[in-house]
Amino acid sequence: MDRLKKEAFIEEFTERSRGAELVVLAGFSGLSVEKMNQLRRKMEADTNAYIRVVKNRLFRRVIEGTPMEGLSEQLKGPTAVILGFDDPVGPARVLRDFAKENSALEIKSGFFDNKVVSTEELNVLASLPSKEELHATLVGTLSAPLSQFVGVLAAAPQQFVGVLSAYKSKLEGE
Repeated sequence: MDRLKKEAFIEEFTERSRGAELVVLAGFSGLSVEKMNQLRRKMEADTNAYIRVVKNRLFRRVIEGTPMEGLSEQLKGPTAVILGFDDPVGPARVLRDFAKENSALEIKSGFFDNKVVSTEELNVLASLPSKEELHATLVGTLSAPLSQFVGVLAAAPQQFVGVLSAYKSKLEGE
């Protein structure tokens, strides 16, 4: 890679990583090209994430002087960098599940919520519900009292009509 390409890569990757909610470093020694492509396709299809194999030296230059600089100690051996943009849970979950099926994939470390996180913390993140699931739960929680209130309001006239109907039947019977 010539100097201009390296500088272009550093500039592009710096821009991409600024907008990422989650950054994960993964080792992939022993992982076949086919498996790596499967991971890439799954990551791009299921989540809005970007995965790229990087040269450690160049990625060190990308994170130099940023809060992500703590990741540099994990940059050993072949490294893939995963950038999650919309929902940090999705990429973490895809990586965790893929690593369970493919022991050659090693999740090294990550960067989330302005701090470097360990593999264990990434696994905890992966076990959380996604933003969509949390939104659905919130909407359900907020709408339950409203629907109960509507039910109570609807029940009062129905009961009143029932009382009138019973009174009418009583009067007709006399």
